[in-house]
Amino acid sequence: MTEKEEIIQAMTEFSEKMLTRMLEKYEAGHKGWKDSEKISSRKLRNQIHTDLSKGRKEIDIANRAMILWYRKEKKRNENI
Repeated sequence: MTEKEEIIQAMTEFSEKMLTRMLEKYEAGHKGWKDSEKISSRKLRNQIHTDLSKGRKEIDIANRAMILWYRKEKKRNENI
């Protein structure tokens, strides 16, 4: 397998795990992920730092980062 193929495989597997975890959280009642009034971007960033320092699951950290990315991209696209 080439390095490029390994990158594709790793990204595919990781994104599938992220999706599974997001849907698990959704089914457990954690809704409103894109609502910055429900959970602020500052709080998400703080949670990422806390999670990193405590060695928590990389998937949860990645999902919080995805939420921040999504909010920023959505805002950027609205301003076009």
